[in-house]
Amino acid sequence: MRFVTIVNPQSGPGYAPWWKPNEDYFREIPKLNKFKNVQTVGYLRADYCNRNVTDLERDITEYAARPSRDKKPELAMEGIFVDEVVNHYSDRALEYMDRVDGFARNVAGFRGDRIVSEHAL
Repeated sequence: MRFVTIVNPQSGPGYAPWWKPNEDYFREIPKLNKFKNVQTVGYLRADYCNRNVTDLERDITEYAARPSRDKKPELAMEGIFVDEVVNHYSDRALEYMDRVDGFARNVAGFRGDRIVSEHAL
């Protein structure tokens, strides 16, 4: 059995000065990543596809960059979890989610390539 663990420091990766990875983050994420049946994914808030896509791209980049920047490869997420997406199809929502998906799949730094969302379009 495989478990998905959503890592949500601050409705996204968290940024200084309010939040930055602390000793708890540096200690616990590597413990989770040691389990072969645990998939860690970074949390993103889409605000029902109203949040600016460039903000999500910045968050994706932050999750992906953290392991190399902090010289701790054991912090790598396997992918991202997109929350607060729409649950009714629209061309706009599809375009929005396709952009987020494409960006995440092309950013180096994730251990896997899985994108998880709250609702499927």
